[in-house]
Amino acid sequence: MMTFDEIKTLITDKFGTDSIIGTETSGLQPAILVNPGMIVKICEELRDNEKTWFDFLSCLSGIDHGVENNKFSVVYHLASIPYNRQLVLKVVKEHRRDLEDLPVFHSVSSVWHTAE
Repeated sequence: MMTFDEIKTLITDKFGTDSIIGTETSGLQPAILVNPGMIVKICEELRDNEKTWFDFLSCLSGIDHGVENNKFSVVYHLASIPYNRQLVLKVVKEHRRDLEDLPVFHSVSSVWHTAE
């Protein structure tokens, strides 16, 4: 079973250093902040790689961080049933609250049907 840091390395080795924007390790579950444009490819890799096998999307949440912060995010709670492991991924996009230019997030429903 891979550690959190090993999963980060797996992602950056496969997709480059710009694939991960940062990490959050102060909460109950550490999270990897992923480049929003790469979320689908990263999720496919984490699902299909025999070292990770995150075969289940257990929770998908959208967050509006409020007008003062001007950003939206999506949080993905992944589970590997074979490895009894969980992982949190996040994507964040800033916005100006302009109805003509609202942020769009790529769907991961092609990776896990539970995203629908």
